[in-house]
Amino acid sequence: MKRRIDARQSRAAQSLINELQDSLAELSLPPASRQMRALLRARSYRSWLVPIIGLSCTFFALSWVDGMITNYIKGDAQRTYMGFTPAAIQGWDTVQSGHFRSLTETITSPVVRAIAGAAAWTAIQWIPPVIAYRTAMGQRGSLSKKMRTFRRYSALDGLAHAVTACAKVKRASLARRPDAMRELSKQMSRVEDGILSLHRYSDQLPVRSHRKRAVKKHAQLVVSQLRKAETRVDKEGDIALTPLACLLMKISNRSIEGRMGALLDEEDFDTELIPVRDWEPLRLAVSAVLVAGCAIGVGLLSLPNGIDTYVIGGCGVAILAILYGRRVHGLLGVLNTIRGV
Repeated sequence: MKRRIDARQSRAAQSLINELQDSLAELSLPPASRQMRALLRARSYRSWLVPIIGLSCTFFALSWVDGMITNYIKGDAQRTYMGFTPAAIQGWDTVQSGHFRSLTETITSPVVRAIAGAAAWTAIQWIPPVIAYRTAMGQRGSLSKKMRTFRRYSALDGLAHAVTACAKVKRASLARRPDAMRELSKQMSRVEDGILSLHRYSDQLPVRSHRKRAVKKHAQLVVSQLRKAETRVDKEGDIALTPLACLLMKISNRSIEGRMGALLDEEDFDTELIPVRDWEPLRLAVSAVLVAGCAIGVGLLSLPNGIDTYVIGGCGVAILAILYGRRVHGLLGVLNTIRGV
């Protein structure tokens, strides 16, 4: 089965590469580089276990959070953590009785033991699914090199499809041109998301790096320039498709080289260009608040055991579908961010 899946993914990758090469030739542009072709092939190999692992870890997180919230609302502490409270209570009783050698030692030792025990138990529950999720999604700390490559060059796939969409618009007949233009807009939206997320997916920047601000600002300028280039297609027709594809290929090559702060040169930008705003953090914050609100609301309902997790999961999918639209295919990554993993 694994061989059949790998063979099918390999054929799909080769089909994309061939289509890309034909599109570049039709747009009078140089062929794709060897590195780009190799990375497109590497991105095609994705295990069929990825969605299963992602969904399993997501439902585990939702059920755990739901259990904590439900027990808190009902006034019942988590039974597992009740075992760590006697040590802290005993330390307080000792202080009140006056039979102790050192006040600091009497207070801190039981409290520290209780906190350490609760933290260790939480880590035992969370570390395995967190590692499994990060490995399946190819995030930092992933144990799979293939999945790290898949995530790191996620923007490359969208750029290749956008170039192909440019060629489809050029060769489309009058009756099919509206569909081709809609497909181009869809692929350009994918490209924008990939470029704005490049600083997160590339693994080149630490979390609190001072370089991140400059990279994000440059990415916003690049997206703004791409929008202007896409708008020219409505004004100038097929003449504007080749310059747009040229920009896309330059961004592809620069991203492969790791030059996130120079995806385009200064002369590629129009004058008085206003950087677009990245609404991703705001959408994530709204999603987190709404999902948490759904979890609290479901905890107040008298639902049968086990049903509340699926209700919360369904509410989460609906919320993300409303906020992200067709981008809901990135649901697992968003839910992962919401729960703080």
